[in-house]
Amino acid sequence: MVKRPVWWDFLGVEEDGWSSGFPSFDLVLKHLSRKSKSISSRNSYCYVVWFLCSKLRVNPEELVLRARENPNAVADSVQRIADEYNDAGSVRYANHIIHIVKTFFKVNKVELDLHGYFQPARSRKRPEYIPTLAEALKMADVAGSLRNRLIILLLTFVGLRNSTLRALVYNENYPDPLLQDYTIKKEYERDSKCLIIIVHEIMKLKDPNACKGRVFYYSFVPPMVTECLYLHLSEMERKFGSLQDTHMIFPTGNRRMSLWERLKTPMSARELQEIVKNAAKRAGIKNWKHVYPHCLRKTYESFLRNQPDDVRLDAKEREFLFGHTLPGSQDTYFDKTKIEEMRAKYAKMNFEPSITVQREERVICEDELQTYLQNGWHFEATLPSQKVVVSRKVKVKQSEDATSAKTLHNSDASTQAEKATQLKSRLEPSAPINQSIKLDTAAEANKATIKDSQQSNLREEVDKQKSEELQLSKEHSAKDVEGKETKATRNAKSGQRSILDFSDRKMP
Repeated sequence: MVKRPVWWDFLGVEEDGWSSGFPSFDLVLKHLSRKSKSISSRNSYCYVVWFLCSKLRVNPEELVLRARENPNAVADSVQRIADEYNDAGSVRYANHIIHIVKTFFKVNKVELDLHGYFQPARSRKRPEYIPTLAEALKMADVAGSLRNRLIILLLTFVGLRNSTLRALVYNENYPDPLLQDYTIKKEYERDSKCLIIIVHEIMKLKDPNACKGRVFYYSFVPPMVTECLYLHLSEMERKFGSLQDTHMIFPTGNRRMSLWERLKTPMSARELQEIVKNAAKRAGIKNWKHVYPHCLRKTYESFLRNQPDDVRLDAKEREFLFGHTLPGSQDTYFDKTKIEEMRAKYAKMNFEPSITVQREERVICEDELQTYLQNGWHFEATLPSQKVVVSRKVKVKQSEDATSAKTLHNSDASTQAEKATQLKSRLEPSAPINQSIKLDTAAEANKATIKDSQQSNLREEVDKQKSEELQLSKEHSAKDVEGKETKATRNAKSGQRSILDFSDRKMP
């Protein structure tokens, strides 16, 4: 049986949770039921009214009676309580108390002269630090377990709130028939490469705060994180047997409960906060004490906004994936039913940290052109000296944090990355095109005497490069074959691959 909060019996709340033995408070519950019927809002109202009655040592009926007899005295008492929170720096909560008390007396036909407090739009009592994408990935690498690693990645790439993440169920019973084929269980059975996470108000049955404002939305999990989620589910199946529909994805670790109860109870908000803070500390973040689960939601916002132009979602799509309502009639006309179309757009995004695309140009000899074209370069122009200008687009990682974490946590991948870098460096000609393309005719004549020796050296380097690139291509092909593992193979998988390891991806 779920333990009831302390205010439940004090306020005479009935079994249904939306009626009270005190007529004055019953009016408040009826008002909330008609307005939104939010369990989270109801709990907040109950707590504040209980707290106020406890301070004044009265029940709700006596409080209303006293306010009718001497409204100024009651208003002064409420204002002093709110002043204490305001003086302590909790301006938001002080205004929260004033708003709830005003509503309580308003539905009971009593007007009190209460005043709120000014709070600047960006002021915060609690400092916070927003990790970069590279720092968040490093946090996932050092999180300490497969479950903790998955939690960090879901907060980073899906942007789930604390309560929403904890309320995820293996096979949610969505009332909408269009959503019933998109549960985690069915996506797992289909072996979807880019899994969908649906946030629906039915999740409030597990946690009252799981679907803020009862706003329906969905987001997607990148392929690399989807694989991590499947490994987590496989691990749960090995430990607990076949998963049931009502089992939590992240069950509580409370050992005072039976195993059957634990699997159906979400972890606490405090436990999730500790996982994030400990991961930030291990990742070497200086301000790790100020990293909270909601901070990674802001990392997700930055991730969506800073995508390359060719794959960036438009503003409406980003706001929808973030769980925000669009202004005015835009939300009504936004098409939320094209799930597969949105999934395809999301899968094209760049999930690597801090990568920019730059244009690289080089001057090469004419007989080297074919080799460069085979390696992804493009012909640009022929110079008067009969040399050729070629170019290509290269991805440049601007975050050293991701590279250092990759070296620490995956030495084999790092070795391959260094090898690839050395192979690229051997292709570099003597003069980049970043200098002026205009060549002096007299200078070319002076260099003609050493042209034959340079061409000979370059041919030797190209031949050597061909053999080494062929070997590297074979290694990549073998790795791709190994990566296409079946669900049964994944269940037997024991090691974890660093999420920062992007070295096996080919440059375009």
